Amino acid sequence: MKKVFISLFGIIVLVISYKVIDQYLLGWSYVFAPPIPFHGDAIINPYRSIEPELVQVANFHAHAKNGILNGTGSPNDIFAKYDEIGVNTHAVSQYHRIDTVGKHSTNYIPVYEHGYNLTKTHQLVIGATKVVQMDFIFPQSIHNKQEILERLSADTSAIVVLNHPSWSKGYTIQDLKFLHYYDHIEVLSPFANSTNYWDTLLTAGKKVFIVGNDDLHDIFDDNEIGRFVNLIFSKNSDQSSIKQSLKSGSHAVVWLSQKTGESLYEKRKKIKEIKYILQELKVDNNRLKISFNRPVDTLKFIGNAGMIYKIYHTTSSVNFELPEGFTYVRVEAGLSDGTKVLFNPIFRSSTLLFNSRNELAKSFVAKDDIVNTRNRIAVFSIFLIIAILPFRKKRLRIHLLWGKNTSGKNLSHD
Repeated sequence: MKKVFISLFGIIVLVISYKVIDQYLLGWSYVFAPPIPFHGDAIINPYRSIEPELVQVANFHAHAKNGILNGTGSPNDIFAKYDEIGVNTHAVSQYHRIDTVGKHSTNYIPVYEHGYNLTKTHQLVIGATKVVQMDFIFPQSIHNKQEILERLSADTSAIVVLNHPSWSKGYTIQDLKFLHYYDHIEVLSPFANSTNYWDTLLTAGKKVFIVGNDDLHDIFDDNEIGRFVNLIFSKNSDQSSIKQSLKSGSHAVVWLSQKTGESLYEKRKKIKEIKYILQELKVDNNRLKISFNRPVDTLKFIGNAGMIYKIYHTTSSVNFELPEGFTYVRVEAGLSDGTKVLFNPIFRSSTLLFNSRNELAKSFVAKDDIVNTRNRIAVFSIFLIIAILPFRKKRLRIHLLWGKNTSGKNLSHD
């Protein structure tokens, strides 16, 4: 029994040692260029061409029963409940698996959640065509995080989202100033409010938009559903249309007020009331004009480093003069019942055209070939020494035995 225990312990030590070496020595190292704030004479407005009556309501983060780490209920249970509250675009986000239930429906979107590490550094991949199974288990360095994001971004048609970044230190604010190869952050979820992370990104000149999700794990608990929704300004709810709107930033995130024990009917009513709230968001002659279908309680204009430029109260329309030297401005509306609506920013640019996510990343991030080569040589050398050592010990043992057997004897050729 003792030998079995020692063997099992040895195997565990070997596996952990391998994972540590694989993560911290064999993982890719990067060189990061410093961020560059938004600049230029052009102003990018994600809402420039929206039609306010064409809105889809979406949730991209919900778990069905699929092992011990997922949720309760089936994908069909999730679809039925979200349909009941008026969320017509929904997805099942299993860990490291694309759920195909409902794939023949026009509003089906393949999504999965990536990450099984100790610090919950998770990503949501929207519109995924394949699953990246690899992950680093132990607390991840910025290089580990960048490697995972680069691997996820190889699926060029998919949208890569950083999930609940401020929760459990999955990402740090310092990380986000330098990381690339992703599109959005999950700024609102039951586990984290990451608006300060978002302002850090925008201040650093990162074109990163937002989503907000229920991150649901128990479909039979009505308190978990309908807390956060995305208003997607799109004519259709098919995958291609939704992804196009997400990539352009033509959407908003709603943090709905909630009461414990609230019925699904009440949730549906609130979502219906908020669905068409935005009527216009335009920029003209250095002024941002925004209007709603009814008065909002508070209207905040937020800019560099999360600074609040101005707050308006009880208004349905505002003509806001853009501050001199601004790099971005985002708008946050608050309703009297506590509901909040967050809009993607308008921001400066030197051009109205943008490189793709991966092409842009290559301008700021590169693999450090010198460090990567040095680490691999070091690991190879260590394993070579370990491999040779038993043979050296064997030779030494032979010499010692030979010396012991011949000691005290007269050696002669006669």
